[in-house]
Amino acid sequence: MVGAVVGLVVGVALLFGGLTAFSHASDTRTQTDALRRQRAEVVVRTRAVEHEADGPIGRAEKVATSVSAGLEASDALASATNDTNDLLSRAVDLANNGDLAAARRLYSGDGWTSVQRMNDELTQAVATVAAAQLALDQLHTGGQ
Repeated sequence: MVGAVVGLVVGVALLFGGLTAFSHASDTRTQTDALRRQRAEVVVRTRAVEHEADGPIGRAEKVATSVSAGLEASDALASATNDTNDLLSRAVDLANNGDLAAARRLYSGDGWTSVQRMNDELTQAVATVAAAQLALDQLHTGGQ
């Protein structure tokens, strides 16, 4: 009889444990489903935000950024042009004062390097103006 009571108690305990585990598994499935739905909502919201970034405000910001880059490139070009002009003026002064060898060294050394830098800055300025124009066109056409 004691064995039957022990068996009954163990059976009830196992049944209770099984029901608890089943309930816990069901709760876990419910939570997983809720998390899946939340994830899907986050994906939808993320895509909406990404679309807005490509919308009119995002395109207008791209124009503003491109114009700022163009202004910076123009400043760099102006600086390089001024530096080149100063070097070439010094070379002319040297030549006018009869120091042709020094004038030639300045032309072929720092003068040449300065003209190359000016050309590089001009290339960069042209590229930034083209990027600004493209951004402006995309703003005007709605990104198409």
